[in-house]
Amino acid sequence: MITLTSRLSRLDEEHAGINSDPRNDTVCVDTCLLVAHPDEILRRGHCAVLKEELMSASVHEARSYEEFLAALRQRIFDLIVFHQSFFVPDIKLPCGRFALIATEPTIEAYVFARSKGALAYLSENASPSLLQQMLRLSPGAFLIGPLIASWLQDYMAQRLFLTLDVSRLTPREQEIFDLYWRGANHQAIAQQLCIAESTVRSHLSHINENLSLNRNQATALSKQLSREKQER
Repeated sequence: MITLTSRLSRLDEEHAGINSDPRNDTVCVDTCLLVAHPDEILRRGHCAVLKEELMSASVHEARSYEEFLAALRQRIFDLIVFHQSFFVPDIKLPCGRFALIATEPTIEAYVFARSKGALAYLSENASPSLLQQMLRLSPGAFLIGPLIASWLQDYMAQRLFLTLDVSRLTPREQEIFDLYWRGANHQAIAQQLCIAESTVRSHLSHINENLSLNRNQATALSKQLSREKQER
């Protein structure tokens, strides 16, 4: 399996081979990484993790959008990790050689990262191990961290709810679905409606069928309901 790390290591070996030949006076160009983030502490942290994984790499930093664009104009980078505040829809980046870092994820940034061949879409507080995992992805793979995954699940559940046609449900199913949406569990619904929990489960199964929800969609919706209940 050829990962980004192995591709970059191969570049380093090629550069080292050039410089090791005394008959060749070509100046070695290190593997170049660019880390762009407005927060100095987070930027330096990301740089340190990547530098530890790719020891011979030359790591460049950009503190602002202007510095980020200037760096992209000045050289070709083997890997670009940048904060989504520097993201614009028409920016051109090398497919499979960039990752997007988010403070607060947005669907626009996620779609851009996914469609333009990003390595990853991660929280700016992603663990060092997650950043290292990003470097070991096989070609075409896409990594999202747990925080981004949770946000995406919530987003999809909300969008899914807005498209549901509850008029297709019977009056009793609508009653159960309303209680379920407000965060009531099976036991609470059964007690409030004076029915058995098995009946509640049966109704919810029919609701999923009537609303054309597959297992994954129903699970996402259920987790969203549970999370909203905890926040109330």
